[in-house]
Amino acid sequence: GINAEYGGGLHATMNKPIFFALFLLFFSVCFSLQIYEGLKNTDVTRKIDLNSQLAKHKITLTVTNTGNENTDVIYLALQHEQDQHLALLSVRDEVNALLSVTKDNSVTKEGIVFYKVNLGKALSSGASKTLKIKAVFSGSIVPFPSYITQSERQLVKYKDNVLFYSPYVTEKQTTTLKLASASIQSNTEHKPSVVRGDTITYGPYLKTQAFSSKDFTVHYENNKPFLTFAQLERFVEVSHWGNVAIEDWANIRHDGAKLKGSFSRYEFQINPQANGQSAIKSFVQYLPADASDVYYRDDIGNVTTSHLSLRQRSGKSVWHLELVPRFPLFGGWKTDYYMGYNLPLHHYLFTRADDSSSYLLNVTFGPEIQNSISIEKHIVHIILPEGASNVEVKIPFSIDSQSEYKHYTYLDTVGRPVVRVEKHNTVNEHCVQFFQVTYTFGRLAMLREPFILITSYLAFFGFVMIYLRFELSISKAKSNANITASKLNDQLTKYHEMFKTRIGHHNDLETALEKFLKHKNAATYQDERKAIEGRISRKIQDIQRLVTEIQKLDEGIGAKVTTVEKKLKDRESVQSELHKLIKQNKEAKGSSKTFEDQKVKLTKDLERLDSEIEVLIADLTEDLE
Repeated sequence: GINAEYGGGLHATMNKPIFFALFLLFFSVCFSLQIYEGLKNTDVTRKIDLNSQLAKHKITLTVTNTGNENTDVIYLALQHEQDQHLALLSVRDEVNALLSVTKDNSVTKEGIVFYKVNLGKALSSGASKTLKIKAVFSGSIVPFPSYITQSERQLVKYKDNVLFYSPYVTEKQTTTLKLASASIQSNTEHKPSVVRGDTITYGPYLKTQAFSSKDFTVHYENNKPFLTFAQLERFVEVSHWGNVAIEDWANIRHDGAKLKGSFSRYEFQINPQANGQSAIKSFVQYLPADASDVYYRDDIGNVTTSHLSLRQRSGKSVWHLELVPRFPLFGGWKTDYYMGYNLPLHHYLFTRADDSSSYLLNVTFGPEIQNSISIEKHIVHIILPEGASNVEVKIPFSIDSQSEYKHYTYLDTVGRPVVRVEKHNTVNEHCVQFFQVTYTFGRLAMLREPFILITSYLAFFGFVMIYLRFELSISKAKSNANITASKLNDQLTKYHEMFKTRIGHHNDLETALEKFLKHKNAATYQDERKAIEGRISRKIQDIQRLVTEIQKLDEGIGAKVTTVEKKLKDRESVQSELHKLIKQNKEAKGSSKTFEDQKVKLTKDLERLDSEIEVLIADLTEDLE
């Protein structure tokens, strides 16, 4: 009884979820494809440009509402494998107005991705509308073979659908392929089709059903360099003091056929066209005409092989920057570089007329490269001034992530607000589009850094002034003694210099006497002697003042200096008496024993005084040390 009761209960509880699951399955099958079936593609013209590494689709689509309801939405469909390579999808109407395109995950069909196009205005029954669709696919053109030698041509393979893949019936359609060259190795034939040079035309095909597919493959020569940015980081730094600084950090790679074997620089230099047909030798980036302070560097330093010139492009002046890597890039090779420039603030930053503290920054999302490029990971950092708030970013296409952080640089206190935007799989069409950043920034906030700078200088000088006026020594007496010793050393140094000058004058007297003894010109001798004695007299006056100051500082050393002065005075007296004796003897034209005795005595007195003075000066020198 117990088993029957529990068994019956288990069976009853299982029936409810099974029924509910079946109901959900039925509901999802019935409503998974919620697409208005009253639309028909009356004419489709597809042009696929395969001239580079990107497959660029330009589709002119005329759609007609054959149903009984109005609709303001049409759907575009891509097979899942093709959607993985989609980099750009845009739709415009007859007046070239850009329409809203969004991926619609609510509409499901196995292996198919749907994009909803908002027409803006409802398409009434019986009405038609022509749309211009642009789609860019990266990574769908693959090198085949994947390895080639330095001198071989690069062959590639492209696979796609001959028919326009659509959830609607298509009355008439044509597909045209534009290849990079007329050298076609092979291509799938779907009648009717025509091959003329580098162009293959499929169709016209009539009355094809929804989701129809006919695959084709074309194998052709394409020596265009497959320039891929593995990662591109753009830094946009706004300074309200006059400029917007742009800096791009790039990791580039050649995604073409990889180099088989070794690289010969010699063969490449002789004939780079034949021995490096698909190599990346250089590429061109266009800069605004008002850009300045352009630089191009790598890990080693400045890359001097680049060239910058002002040229005309599309009717306006632009800077033509030719970026030449340090070595040619063959398939699979990669390198890093960074480049930057400044833009004038008034051309890219604007204020609201009714609110001077509200700003709008308008710059491009990436660099404008002449070649068709593919960017795997594209990051943009917008660095705003310190104190900016209420930051909003408006980008004209979808992004993968957005975050904020703080950046610190010179004189920053709370840091500069930075918005980081990241998008994967971007192409040239994304890079050249402008995006806007709005924020609030008070004018007084501009004075923050000058105020910090001025305050820092004033604080430093104020500290120095206070420090010099503080008595920081442990003993004031010791400090005064140090000051006195320093002054005494200075005075003794001056005295030594004056002493040398005075002795020099004594020597000048000896020289004048020798000239007199040689030339016997008494008048000249008297004049010279008088002049020298005058200089000695003036020097003695200066010395006497100095001796007085020394005595005030140190009486003991002052006494030693006074003794030296007395000895010098005695020496000058003996020297004068000796010179007078020699002069008189010369004028008398004779020599007596008395003269010789007196001369010997005075000479010895002079030598004795010199010896004594020398000892005293040596003692003073020790005091100076």
